Amino acid sequence: TPQTVNYGGTMSFTVTPAVGYHVVGVTGCGGVLVGSTYTTGPISENCTVVAAFAINTYTITASSSGNGTISPSGSVGTTYGAMETFSLTPGAGYHVDSVGGTCGGTLSGNTFTTGAISGDCTVVAQFGINTYAVTPSVPGGNGTLSPSTPQAVNYSGTVSFTVTPAVGYHVVGVTGCGGALVGSTYTTGPISENCTVVAAF
Repeated sequence: TPQTVNYGGTMSFTVTPAVGYHVVGVTGCGGVLVGSTYTTGPISENCTVVAAFAINTYTITASSSGNGTISPSGSVGTTYGAMETFSLTPGAGYHVDSVGGTCGGTLSGNTFTTGAISGDCTVVAQFGINTYAVTPSVPGGNGTLSPSTPQAVNYSGTVSFTVTPAVGYHVVGVTGCGGALVGSTYTTGPISENCTVVAAF
């Protein structure tokens, strides 16, 4: 409130920014700001002390680890209380594994939204390689594929099966997963989706 000051006297004010804000400057009445205290000069007329405040600004450092990208990346400017959004793009055959760092926040699909910002912080996107199931099948029997259970194979990897006909039978053919039979071994092509290897005897 307005303060009554005798001629030649001075008056002090405590300057307190709101949470997330800082003092830009205090002017008027010939005074000076020391720390959080603004003291006028000697008063010789009615005057006004004016305080200016501004919202704090912070830097988010965004980066990615593994086969993928985050956008925006690098140093991202923001302000107190803001919630920033980042788009994550996995490389071919990869997926978003997790998002860490010190900003807090939530991951929804391939979009990460930080928590309310209150200081400099980091966002780090982690990407993992996709894994697919390669399933062996012998629908007519009379022989085996070994291994005989579905195999977990990383993106672009391959897997081999030993093809063994039952006594008195022979291999008619083996198909699936872009592979090739050499002798008694069937090796898939590079895997990019779930698929099935089928042996006929």
